[in-house]
Amino acid sequence: MKKKVFTALQVLGNAAGIVSGAVAMQYSSEIKGMGTGSGASYETYGGDAYTGIQNASAQVSHNVCDLSEIVRDSFSLLLFVIGLALICYFVTNLIKLLADYFTEDIVRAAGVATETSSDQEVSSSEYATKLPNPTVAPRREEVGNEKDI
Repeated sequence: MKKKVFTALQVLGNAAGIVSGAVAMQYSSEIKGMGTGSGASYETYGGDAYTGIQNASAQVSHNVCDLSEIVRDSFSLLLFVIGLALICYFVTNLIKLLADYFTEDIVRAAGVATETSSDQEVSSSEYATKLPNPTVAPRREEVGNEKDI
């Protein structure tokens, strides 16, 4: 009888995946709260060249601050989505692992034979192809004698 046994390593791996997803989600909120700096202020000087240079530098610094906010928010959202995906994947994997284990124990306790050999295991698509199709005429080798056709 083939018994599906989950090991402590499988459970530990799934638990570590869930924890890493939670850490990623927590870190995403910390990144979202980070500051992005401040831009330079606009100034007016007596000469036109100094005022133009100062205001251009101030505009660049504001654009860099806007860009850093976009990157911060995008990275925060990316970490959140990755963390959520990790949690969903590993929780589903852990539930499936435990369900397979306990289902097999319940079936074995009920006395139902669950043993199958690897050559007897057939997927649903293979099973469907092995069923006879009444709308198709049998091939000659299936009939056995050509005179019967």
